[in-house]
Formats: sequence, structure tokens, C-alpha cells
Amino acid sequence: MNQVLRLLLVMIGAVASVAAWSQTQASPQNYAAIAFHDVVDDARELDADAITSDRLVAFFDWLRGNDWHAISLDDITRAGQGLQALPPNPILITFDDGYRSLYTRVYPLALAYRIPVVATLVGAWLDAAPDASVQYGDQTVPRSKFISWDQAREMQASGLIEFASHSYGLHEGVQTNSQGTQLPAAIAHRYLGSQQPHNESESSLYARVKTDLDRSRALMHRELGRAPRALAWSFGRYNETGLAAATAAGFSIAMTLRLEPADLEQPMAIGRYWPSHNPPLGQLVTHIGFQPVLPAAQRLVCVNPQSIWSADSAEFDANLGKVIERLRALGATDAVIDAVALGADGKIEASWFPSNELPMRGNALSRIAWQLRTRAGVDIVARLAHRAVQARLTTEQATLTLFRELGAQVPFDALMVEDAQFNDFSDTAGATWQTAHVRQTLQPTDMKASDSLALRAFRAVRAGNPELRLVLRQSDPSYPLRPGAAADLTLYSPDMLTGRIASAQARRIGVWLEQARTPEEAHLIAFTRDFQARGGAALGWCPDDPISNQPDAAKVAPAVSSATFPARF
Repeated sequence: MNQVLRLLLVMIGAVASVAAWSQTQASPQNYAAIAFHDVVDDARELDADAITSDRLVAFFDWLRGNDWHAISLDDITRAGQGLQALPPNPILITFDDGYRSLYTRVYPLALAYRIPVVATLVGAWLDAAPDASVQYGDQTVPRSKFISWDQAREMQASGLIEFASHSYGLHEGVQTNSQGTQLPAAIAHRYLGSQQPHNESESSLYARVKTDLDRSRALMHRELGRAPRALAWSFGRYNETGLAAATAAGFSIAMTLRLEPADLEQPMAIGRYWPSHNPPLGQLVTHIGFQPVLPAAQRLVCVNPQSIWSADSAEFDANLGKVIERLRALGATDAVIDAVALGADGKIEASWFPSNELPMRGNALSRIAWQLRTRAGVDIVARLAHRAVQARLTTEQATLTLFRELGAQVPFDALMVEDAQFNDFSDTAGATWQTAHVRQTLQPTDMKASDSLALRAFRAVRAGNPELRLVLRQSDPSYPLRPGAAADLTLYSPDMLTGRIASAQARRIGVWLEQARTPEEAHLIAFTRDFQARGGAALGWCPDDPISNQPDAAKVAPAVSSATFPARF
């Protein structure tokens, strides 16, 4: 491709992004935010989080040439108080982790372009001796990889660089079960050993997070002369417990890694685009426009912990490995995991996570979810039917407590809610943040009892994961074949699917095949092809047998795999 054509494509992408931004920015309350990390000159030095300096310069040039305005935390605070309006096309530029390149690469560019920058620091890394090493994820790296306090003070004195906390020591994982699963420290309930029936309590998690944030603020006040007002959650992960701790510690601004426009009315949940793998200018421009991006195809495969669980850790790991390889072979995008174990009568007997409401069959769910997400590359959908839980526990309070425990103990992306009717429909493909806003406006008091319980159960889970999505499964034939406005995905029974699916709905509705046995290969292949021919994009089935390889992955994958639809040329 010649240089003229490359430039033309970038310009076209830029125009499209500006148009998308104007549509997304429904009010002057919204602004874009971006979370860079390291900056390198040589592409051979790149890691997953870094960007090359030439691409960063190109991005800054593009902002200046396309009427975008970098804003500071002062701008956001004053606009939030109604004292001033944000400029057109506002964007908050942030750099996480305090890499040395913040001083050697970013600071000179900030001076040259007069761009305000928010830089977040991990206290434990900067607190180490200059010749020491620090633990950075799974690696041990020299302390010199990060800025010094003298450099931080110089940058702060310029008035362009404001420093925020990235915690003192929460940028790490903590063990959450006997198998050694590590989850982000700010949200994980610590495993307390085999002699303890439960993991760390909510109050203990709160105290641990607040102690860490207090220490971070004290360190930065000592070294920089001021305590930070802003916090960037490590790994972008937080929950209501951590949010309460951050507020109590004195933070008035908190930033995530959620891909959505930031909102002046939510200063403690600023979504930021995280550009990974050194994206080209066109991709950077597209993402700060926050165009709704829904998957071209979704394949949801059921995972029953009962079929893979074993008290023998070696056998459990071997079975889990089979699930991982199977999901890869099937081209799955989502794993739908049962949160509880059922008896022969179909009633709930036990949980797969620590709970005060149910006996625990095995502490398996967090490990299954984390391994499938990180090794199979799928999103995790937890399945826990609110009606079945209420029938087992009898009271609404106990039901909501169990859902809250699920959200607190297990890392997952979406909750499957079954046969709830929120009486809200949409013919358009809204973005995840738009759908979440619709959910926030729903009132449980306006619904019948079962639907009200379903919504409150979802919100109880969401306390442990504010970015939780909702998958709505419908089997009631009277329910309209239209996307639920409050659901990210609505799945229907096969007999409810009639005719062709409208293109505007195809990414928001799908089919869920559930029966007593695993689907027959020929039927699954034929149904999938017919479904795709009608314009369908999301399809899932249950049960699935990873141990016996039923249905046979090699036979059905050419038809069902998300990697083969749409065709790649």
C-alpha cells in the first residue's frame, strides 16, 4: 500500500471517529480518557502495554489538528461543579505505572505540546532503594525502570503533570483458593488456608484496601508535598468495597480501564481506553470515538464444574486443561459456567464458591473462571437461576446474599438471568455503557416479584464487579423477539426463532440450545448454518461434555467456530 493511500485511509478513519464521537457525546457531560503506559523508541523494545514514541507524537499531532483538547483534573472538577464547560472534543491523557519514559519521553512532549498529563504511581515501586529490584507482575525488574522522586517533583513543578495514586502495593495478585489462583489484590478475597471455611471477609478486604491507599497518599504527600486526589485502580479492577475504602481514604476521582466515555457525573468511575500492542494512529482515533463495537459472532459453550471437578488437584487440572483446549478448538467466545451443583432432582444442593448460604461442593469456580479467561481467551458468564436459588433458600435476603457472595468471590464478565421480563426493548445495537445506563434506570418496584428479584440479584452481584454485563435467557414464547434494552445479549429458545433476524438486532439477540443431552453433531451443524443464513450471530448450547468430547469439536468447529464467521478473506 503506498503512502498516499495510507494517509487517505487514516484521514477517513479520523473523520468517521469525529462523527462517531459527536453521536456518542449526547451531552457536554462526556469526555474521552486514554491510559498509556510505557513509551519506547525502538519497536523491538515493545511489550503489550507500550507504544512507540513516533506513534505517540502522531497521536498528539492528530489531536491538535482535529480540534481535540487535552483537559486536566482541574478542568474536570470545575466542569463537574458547574463552574465552567468542557472544551469541544475533550480528552484526558493519562500514563500509568510511572515508567522512566514518563520523564524521558512523555514530559518533553507535554512541554512541547502544552498537554496536561495525569501520571499514576505505584508506591511500593518508587519507595524501593535506587539499586533495588521490584516485583512487576510475574517479573522482577530493576527499580531504575521507573522515575525517581526528584524527576517527579520536577515534572509536577511544570504545572502540566499531576500525579495520582496507582495504590501502594495493590498492583499484584493474591491467592484466592487452595489451587493457588491469583486475582487482583484490590478485589480478591484472600484464601485463609484449608482450616478456614471461608475466604477473607468484606470488612477485612475493606481494611486491607484502605490501609494500602492511606499509605500511598501519605508517601506521595511526603515526597511531592501534596496528597493525590485521584486514584487509578490496579488492572482497572474495583468493587463497591474498594470504592468505599477509596472514598474514606480521601480520593475524589477514580479511574478504571473500562472502554467507555467518561462522565462528569461519575468522577469515581472514569472509563479509559487502554491502547495495547502499539496500535496505529487510525486505531487510536477510532477508540477515543467510542463507537459501539459488538462482536461479529458469539459462541457460548456451557461448562458444568461437576464434570471436571476433583478433590485430586492433578486430576482437576488435567480436566480443566481439556476444557481450555476444547474451547479453543470450538472457537468459543464465552463460557457459561454453572455456579451451583444440582442434585438428581434438579434442585440446588451446593455451591462451587465459598458461601455462608450453601454448603460448598468444592472451591472450584474462581479457578475455572480465571483459567478459562486467561488461557482460553473467553469471557465468563456465570449461571445462577434466581428462582431456583429462592426455592432452595426460601427467603429473598438469603437469595440476595448468595448472589452477592458470588460476585465477591468469583471473577466473571456477565451474569445469565433466566426468564425475567423487564418490559424494555430496543431495535438498535447499543454500546455496553449505554445498556448499563438503561439498567440503572430500572426500578424493581415497578416489576412483578420474580422480575424484581432478578434485577436485585443482578445488582447484588454487580457490587463485586461494577462492569458486569447481563445475558438474558428467555424461554417464554410470549416474549417478543427483540433485544432487551437492559440486556447486553438476549438468548431465545430455538422454537422462538422465526424468519430472518434484522441486522440492527443481530448482535443483541441469539439462540440458546438446552436439552437433556449434548447436541448431536449433525443437528448442531445444520442448525448453526441455518441460523447464520438468517443473519444470526450469537449461539450457545448446554450441556457440553469436554471429557468425552461431545459433541466432537473437530467435526462441529468448521460450522460453529466464531473464527469462521464471517468468512475471512
